[in-house]
Amino acid sequence: MQVLNMTKKLITVLCTALLTFGCTSTSVGLNYYVFNAPSSALPAARETNQTVAVDAIVLADYLRQSSLVMQIDEHKLYFSSQDLWAEGLQGAMQKALLADLNSSGTTLFIAGGRDTQPTYQASLSVQIDHLLVTNNSTVMLSGHYDVADLSDNTLINQAFFVELALEEDGFAHAVVKQRMLVSQLAKQIQTAVSALVIQ
Repeated sequence: MQVLNMTKKLITVLCTALLTFGCTSTSVGLNYYVFNAPSSALPAARETNQTVAVDAIVLADYLRQSSLVMQIDEHKLYFSSQDLWAEGLQGAMQKALLADLNSSGTTLFIAGGRDTQPTYQASLSVQIDHLLVTNNSTVMLSGHYDVADLSDNTLINQAFFVELALEEDGFAHAVVKQRMLVSQLAKQIQTAVSALVIQ
């Protein structure tokens, strides 16, 4: 009987030790990243001559999850289990794009779907096919955007590809560069839209 009690105690101690070791060895620190960092700078007042509604950004299926992604081979992606977006990438990218589009120029860009009666002259839709850290020490953004008038006539249909070199290792630096890619895309869109006279 005493041997049986000792065996039970030994088994209990071993199980507790294994559980404790298992929990501590598998716990991994998570890193959360915001795509559009908060800023105290307010946009400068400016005159506008046309308004464009920006529809929700459409993301490729593999970007609709919380893990940051790295391309490790031509057809192979790595999804980090430790490095995650703090908010949905779709909404964060739309906020970032709107902020950059409205940083200058005479066109006002607003989030689409706000008004029952349209107060804008055209709509902008953006499809993101790739937003990646690559194994060539770059970050890249590609896809296409369309601008259409209120009668659904396409005014612009443009593919884009922007890329920046990475100077440091790690996702923290890559996220900063990815945010800069959106700023470059915004400049391309601003230039194209400013050349239009939308009725």
